[in-house]
Amino acid sequence: MGGSTTYLILPILLSTLALPSQAFGQRQFVTIAGQVHSATSGAALPGANVFVSGTTIGTAADFEGRFEFRYPKGQQSIEVVASMVGFDGKSQLIEIAGSNTIVVNFELEETTYQLEEITVASSNEDWRVLLRQFQNLAFSTTPASNQCMIVQPEYLSISRINHADRIRATSNQPFEFLNEALGYRVRLHSPRIEGGADGFQWEGNLQFEEFEPESASQLEEWRSNRRTAFLGSPRHFFASLSRESLTEEGFYVATTHRPGIVFEHRVAPNAEEYVSVELADPTVPTWAVRFEGVLAVSYQGERESMSYRRYQDESGQRQRSPAEASQRRLIPRESQQSWLELNDEFLIVDSLGNEYGHFAAKRYGYWEWERLCEALPLDYSPTTKE
Repeated sequence: MGGSTTYLILPILLSTLALPSQAFGQRQFVTIAGQVHSATSGAALPGANVFVSGTTIGTAADFEGRFEFRYPKGQQSIEVVASMVGFDGKSQLIEIAGSNTIVVNFELEETTYQLEEITVASSNEDWRVLLRQFQNLAFSTTPASNQCMIVQPEYLSISRINHADRIRATSNQPFEFLNEALGYRVRLHSPRIEGGADGFQWEGNLQFEEFEPESASQLEEWRSNRRTAFLGSPRHFFASLSRESLTEEGFYVATTHRPGIVFEHRVAPNAEEYVSVELADPTVPTWAVRFEGVLAVSYQGERESMSYRRYQDESGQRQRSPAEASQRRLIPRESQQSWLELNDEFLIVDSLGNEYGHFAAKRYGYWEWERLCEALPLDYSPTTKE
């Protein structure tokens, strides 16, 4: 089984990170304020969206283009993004350590639209076929994918690249979708998403907005689903690494020469034999993760989803076992199997399990299968009361 590959292009914020108790537990805040103007006319841009990349935190500019919001203290720097339809979005990495108020201003350039970049679905059958393929690519076949819906898909420019089974999608507007499973409206600003049988990758600035629950039971369902999405995920894995609690939290690891090799552990191996975790910045805690070859990760806390087993079977990624062949049915494994391959000498992570750097790592297996519908805000933690 070779498996597909997931590449993530994430903001380079090697010094932006903090422990949950520092960033979100004490609830001390820094105020972020400023204005958004047109770079061409100098006019204010009311309604411009200003937010901290990858989080639920931000606001809209008022009629004078002014904005102001608070962000939890405890981090050295954050990436603030300004975005508005008809203008190219911009981001700024700003230092917030030791400050109570930070002023940051934006001048946005008008976007030059090309007619071929916007295709109306009702007039283009091929585009609608590509849209279905794109949705399968971005959302995968996870249970949550059935509850994710693209908003205004007609603004997506979707094309085939290299060969027929690989596609690319871009847009002059944020790629927006509703995630009814997790209770978020998600926007990917300056989106670029592409992939096929050989992998999946995306880049841009994610913004999350929480839905207002219609009932206490709906809120509890969202919280439960968010926790489920976190458990066993790469973020959970890296957070466990930073706490030196892999085994206690259900992870077994080993190294191999290629993805797809499954280790049936009877006794959890010593993680230190396979992966090195070194404190990279003691002031704003981050860790450098290193390992040789391919890291095989087995999460024992949940069994495989039947949806994942079908995905592997239909894509030819895994042969049927003798038991599956004799019983004429698919049988999920009792644990979730994933593989990780570094693109550089090491990977930087924080205590919340967020990973940083362009094309930092390739994901295979279960982690490749879970895509945008399982994405959570960078400030999410299952131990933090929502």
